[in-house]
Amino acid sequence: MHLVVPDPVVAQVWRGGSGRQARVAALLGLKPERCTTVPLDTEAAKRIGTVIGTSGHADVVDVHVALVAVDHRAR
Repeated sequence: MHLVVPDPVVAQVWRGGSGRQARVAALLGLKPERCTTVPLDTEAAKRIGTVIGTSGHADVVDVHVALVAVDHRAR
């Protein structure tokens, strides 16, 4: 299985002082062929804004996750 993790999702779950952060760090430390992180760059931001404008769904992270899933043919 290959994991695709949008960076804004990392921001939502990255918390200090808990075991969860260590598990997230371990997940992100997997070899590149097992785990890819996807940045929210300017081009992605423009695509997200377009989708928000046409869909009415206002959550930036949700829309980014959906677009990353489409781009990577992920589940």
